[in-house]
Amino acid sequence: MTAASKFKASLIFSLILTLLMASLPQAAAEPWAKAYSNIDPEGTVSVEYIGNDIVLLGNTEQGVVVARIGENGEVVWSKLVESKYSFIGKVLARGPEGSIIAGGTVGDGRGVWIIKLDGNGNVEWTRVYASPGGRDLVDASVADDGSVFGLIELDTPWEYLILKLDPSGNLEWVYRYRGVYDLKLLKVKALENGYILLAGNKGKSLAVAMISAGGVVMWGKVYGIYPGTKLADVARTDDGIILAGSVESDLGVKGLLVKLKPNGAVEFARTYSHEGAKLSIERVILGANDLVLVGTATRIFDSGDVVVLVTDETGEIRTHRIYTAPVGGRVLDASLTGETLTVAMRSYLNMDKPHVTLLTLDIGAMPKECPMCRVSNISGVQASISTSENRFLQLDPPSVPPLIPDSTEVKVSEFSLAVVGSVILESEEASTGKTTSWNMVLLALGLSAVAVFGIFTLGRRKKKSGGKTKSQQKEDGTRNTPRDKSLLFPEELLGKYEPLEFLGEGGFAKVFKVKRREDGKVAALKIPRIDEKTSKGFLKEVSAWLHLNHPNIVRLHDADILPVPYLEMEFVEGIEVNGTRVRDLGAYPKPVGEKRALELIRGIASGLAHAHSKGIYHLDLKPENVLLKGDMTPKITDWGLAKIGASPAVPTTAESLTLLYSAPEQLNPGVHGGTDARTDIYQLGLIFYELLTGKLPYEGSSKTAIVASLLGGSAKTLPPSHFSGALAKYDGIFEKLLAKRKEDRYQSVEEFLHDLELVERLEKEKEAIEREIEKTRTTMMTTSGEELARLKRRLTEQLSRNALLHAQLNDKAGLIGALEELKGLSREYKAEIEGAIEQLELMMREGIPIGKSTIDELRVLLDRVKLEVESETVSGKREPKRRAGITPTITTAGGGGRRQRVDGRIEVPGYGPVEYVVRDEEFEGDPKETLGEMVEYYLKHREEIDEMIKRETGVSDVPRFTRFSIQKKEFRLYAENVHGYRRLGFKITRKRGKLSVIKDRKR
Repeated sequence: MTAASKFKASLIFSLILTLLMASLPQAAAEPWAKAYSNIDPEGTVSVEYIGNDIVLLGNTEQGVVVARIGENGEVVWSKLVESKYSFIGKVLARGPEGSIIAGGTVGDGRGVWIIKLDGNGNVEWTRVYASPGGRDLVDASVADDGSVFGLIELDTPWEYLILKLDPSGNLEWVYRYRGVYDLKLLKVKALENGYILLAGNKGKSLAVAMISAGGVVMWGKVYGIYPGTKLADVARTDDGIILAGSVESDLGVKGLLVKLKPNGAVEFARTYSHEGAKLSIERVILGANDLVLVGTATRIFDSGDVVVLVTDETGEIRTHRIYTAPVGGRVLDASLTGETLTVAMRSYLNMDKPHVTLLTLDIGAMPKECPMCRVSNISGVQASISTSENRFLQLDPPSVPPLIPDSTEVKVSEFSLAVVGSVILESEEASTGKTTSWNMVLLALGLSAVAVFGIFTLGRRKKKSGGKTKSQQKEDGTRNTPRDKSLLFPEELLGKYEPLEFLGEGGFAKVFKVKRREDGKVAALKIPRIDEKTSKGFLKEVSAWLHLNHPNIVRLHDADILPVPYLEMEFVEGIEVNGTRVRDLGAYPKPVGEKRALELIRGIASGLAHAHSKGIYHLDLKPENVLLKGDMTPKITDWGLAKIGASPAVPTTAESLTLLYSAPEQLNPGVHGGTDARTDIYQLGLIFYELLTGKLPYEGSSKTAIVASLLGGSAKTLPPSHFSGALAKYDGIFEKLLAKRKEDRYQSVEEFLHDLELVERLEKEKEAIEREIEKTRTTMMTTSGEELARLKRRLTEQLSRNALLHAQLNDKAGLIGALEELKGLSREYKAEIEGAIEQLELMMREGIPIGKSTIDELRVLLDRVKLEVESETVSGKREPKRRAGITPTITTAGGGGRRQRVDGRIEVPGYGPVEYVVRDEEFEGDPKETLGEMVEYYLKHREEIDEMIKRETGVSDVPRFTRFSIQKKEFRLYAENVHGYRRLGFKITRKRGKLSVIKDRKR
């Protein structure tokens, strides 16, 4: 039988098989959902309940569609949102009084757009904002008062904007944040009192941050489950934060649910497995007394089942059901009102085109009254999750306005959105195997397609080979052998070398992997493109290379100009990265992790130091001239070729690449002097900078632009801390590495390596001292008397040392934290410490590194604080300042705990007795009267204050306050425990005659 006959027979067989399977009797089914026309199921699709109706957002070729869908699936109204620029819809949120907030990205990269519609689709306001660096509106959230918070991703990697619009759409503020490497923020949630929650992924971990109403990052934490997690949704409960997503590994995908306390501590973590499918949770929704998880169980051919899990508040599964949709089903979004759940999904109505479909079901009817649901083997187990404090996000005041109001007109018009059919979901009976499902039809078609493709491919292969066998082809010499590379290889060298592989070609030379015919040794052979004039100096320039023998330098075996110029070098195999062989540092993905960057730069520096010890300078050090071994050992190559490579024969692109890694003295020796070892050190700094940040300090689209950036007096290199706060410790090192004047740079490679070792040593010492501080704090909680005084001195000493270490590492945020703690231990120098904190905050905003003079001033201040604490604890206690008419007494809280001073007591109606202490010598008036006013304010706002304390401290129940401290018109709140009175982090303050509650930084 010929190939054509086989093909025809296979095709007929496939059609018959498909028709037979489709003709089998099917179980009775009824429509469960409706599909809608013209909406792209591969783009963003969102749904939100407004009353009993669903609002749907989707994208079309014309623009963005916002539609209201009635209870039975009919279209109540639909609107098209567009402008002269392309609009992409990204977010949908429910506003107050049945209003709708929608928004997205201006498709050409101009900025973002946000619109507010009433429940009938009428426009209340529209806003478009252009951003010099803005790209994408990632998410939006509406606060209870109607304020809108938006999360915008910038073009600069790992940088974001947060905007706030008031209920009328007016821009209140915009904050810019700089994240660390591999950060991807996905969600923003409006909380009480103007606070917001940000969540996303940091690499393969979950990342969550709490932002205050003033834009300050209150805390940031990273959560990991091996081998990797992916965030999909966030919800806020009365007592915590819910994260939902998936855990991904080579063995499959599991659903993930994590609950955090208000302070970010993990309350529980659970994973959910579906037998025979990859299960991912796409949405988590708060029910009346439970959690509703909606996800997709993906099977063969991207066929997905809709999964609905109802769990209790701890994540334990109460009920679950699977809805088997036609081929290609995938959950896009979901929303809940009462007991009615609507799921937006991608699903096929026929075999060639998917549609956006809304599936509506009653979760209250689960499990008994859902005739078309089926049960599958889904299990949930507790998961082990790691938590780490991580300053992955920092407030970064922009140098230019981050958002600019744009006058682009937003057009809202009627749009024809129609129901195009009903999707049939498998019933429980249909899943028993007695009837045919869509998956069976697809399987038949798939098997048929495989058969047809196999025969078709076999016929083509035979045709290409002319019907010859593999051995016949081999005899004809048609296979791709290394010998083919001899077409590029110089014929004059074929007697000495056997070419094995063509490795590449640059602006200066071709490179081959070869085998020496005399001994079979494998080497790399570089054939430079040089003219007769240049070849005369060729051997002179490379002769020094022959004397370099170091593990981080490529060994040069031989060099000659006859019969043609060539260099025989050590062969460096490279490393496999994402299926691609990478042979040099230029092709290696950047930025790299800090640990890997240090390993690489130490190796390169070690090779340089060896060469410099022999008086040999490279002068063309760039990533392309650093080869990589299989174990990532860096090896510097192309020594002495800088002058040869400067030949006019070198292409402009290669010359521009070298310019990017040039030192100022190479571009303008008349001003900066000649080249020497410090030129290599400058280029070493450029490589180190790029490894850590993924960028070069100076870039340009032309030779002129590059030179202008390098030599411009006003051009300033952004410190590594601009890209990540964790890199702040290297800011000072780069000030010396990349100094334009050679005299201001490191004078030797050894000096640079010494500073690297110093940073590493300081970092280790800081980690050790922080562990000691935590140990001391814990011990102090259960200690009193003389031992407590001794521990207080020790804590002051430890905090002072920690502050200095943070300063030496240029870690301003860490230094501020250490000073905040020390401020609570000092009374005499509290104002000076507060001044130092304000100065550091200014330095953070301006990007100013901590210099030697600042460290010297800090050391003097810390010594004074240590002397103050030592004198107090040695003498017994600080003498309380007394006011006329007040006789201080001493009380013991909790029955046997630490002794506390008391100036008086008052009885608060409806609350009970309250002690007070006056620590303000200049306080005027009756403390009982003032305290009574403050307590009245506290009782009036108690619920709000308690919620703030819960969120900041993570306590589930706020203890009853029994003590207040009056100091500088502020009232600190204390609760009684067995060790005395514990400050819980908030105080009531009077400003301009008005009382308010704020966070107590002294806590």
